[in-house]
Amino acid sequence: MKITSKSKVAIKCLIILGAEDKRLSVREIAEKDDLSVRYLEQIIASLKKHGMVDSVKGASGGYAIIGSTDQISVYDVVVAIDGDHSFSEALETVLDELVFKPLDESIKEHLSSIKLSKLIEAYKLKTNSEYMYYI
Repeated sequence: MKITSKSKVAIKCLIILGAEDKRLSVREIAEKDDLSVRYLEQIIASLKKHGMVDSVKGASGGYAIIGSTDQISVYDVVVAIDGDHSFSEALETVLDELVFKPLDESIKEHLSSIKLSKLIEAYKLKTNSEYMYYI
């Protein structure tokens, strides 16, 4: 399983979109996590191509997640951005069979179990607690 920085940015982007109650422009998303607008545009284009976000043009337009965040896993995002590559593609050796194939399966299982909704919830808790003041 190949997980690149592009996948990580895509996950951050979806978390930010999911945490908002409105559509966001690429610039607004970029500002929330100090991301490059150009880089983010490429990632959002991939997310849109894979049916994870949609866009609306105009003054109240922007990007939003399609469907339920309970149905989107981290694995889904990684595959959409980086493809479904594995460590054990050829399975040519005992090492591939005994080490890399089980590793691929473990990573896939773990990433599939993490739903976007859970990450959004954790993000909201973290960002809300940063602005909480106690007297």
